[in-house]
Amino acid sequence: MMTQRPLTMVITGAASGMGNQLARLALQQGHSVLAIDSDTAAFAQLNCYANAGQLTCERIDVRDNCHWQLLEQRIPEIWPQFDLMLNVAQVLLPGQIENQVALDIDYHLDTNAKGVILGTQMAARLMLQQGFGHVINVASAASTEPSPGLSLYSAAEFAVRGYSLAAAAELRAGNVFISLVKPALGGSANSLSQAQLALAILTTVLKQKPIEFKPAARRMHALGKKVRRVAGTINENSRETVAWPANVFPLPARGLGESGHANWPASGPAKGADKGAGKSPGKRPAGGLQSPQQPTAPAQRAPTPR
Repeated sequence: MMTQRPLTMVITGAASGMGNQLARLALQQGHSVLAIDSDTAAFAQLNCYANAGQLTCERIDVRDNCHWQLLEQRIPEIWPQFDLMLNVAQVLLPGQIENQVALDIDYHLDTNAKGVILGTQMAARLMLQQGFGHVINVASAASTEPSPGLSLYSAAEFAVRGYSLAAAAELRAGNVFISLVKPALGGSANSLSQAQLALAILTTVLKQKPIEFKPAARRMHALGKKVRRVAGTINENSRETVAWPANVFPLPARGLGESGHANWPASGPAKGADKGAGKSPGKRPAGGLQSPQQPTAPAQRAPTPR
């Protein structure tokens, strides 16, 4: 369902997980997608959602600045303009502090923080040159709510948030907008499914261009039926509002309480809310860290999507 002109967008981590969900939805909405990932074998199924000339796939390691430089040269060859950058590729490896090693630090910071920074820089250069653009960096609630056992992941997410907020203030004068999306970790009461999060990003965030967007899932009764709602808290120059993607969830929005959050019915959200499929804690593979086919670099694991 197209609600605006088709956009051109780059999506990282598009081979699987959240990035793949966004790529599929974008293609179904009629947008042109440049899908990038280090695992190109998984791109084949995206062709099922694309029309001729709608999808381009490139093998990019988001940790490698040389790859980003090549992509910066490639994008103008594909499209006359570049509308949207979606930095989605992320990794997560739980671990206790006393058991973490240096490669665990590289594993999180190189992909989750450095990858987002390099992607934002590349997009900013092209967008400032053309005079417009939008970058959406997908982090998580861990960027403001660190969790025990996820210290390295939380550190990387804090870095993504700090960089995104600073970049948003710096680039706005050039008509380039930065939005940070902070979904709840998968399995929490407020987590969304990947499909619901993709809808929220490609509707509310894309349209309103908030500096920060924290989607939250609530279950409530409406017209005698249980309806899934998406509430997004938007931080725009310290003003909080609730954004409702009305074209996706067309129910009237509740008012705002003193806390700046939605006023739900007196009974509150119904119990047993679905647990969204967000990030799932990974396990260290047998045999320790594996090299992502970079002979000259220290052995390290290849990025895997959330």
